[in-house]
Amino acid sequence: MVKKKIENVVVKGIAENVCKKRGCWVIIKTENGSSFFVKMKDYAFFVPTTLIEKNVVLEGC
Repeated sequence: MVKKKIENVVVKGIAENVCKKRGCWVIIKTENGSSFFVKMKDYAFFVPTTLIEKNVVLEGC
């Protein structure tokens, strides 16, 4: 069996957009100018809807 190496990842950026209903997704613009979409699986976590244009740090594995 091959074991997968799990690494912690930290992403810093600015919240460009957030789900206006519940905060169930967010679009982050990173320090290098790229953007990506983050959706909370099964609505397990919500971000504040007032997060737009604020600095954010995402950490996970």
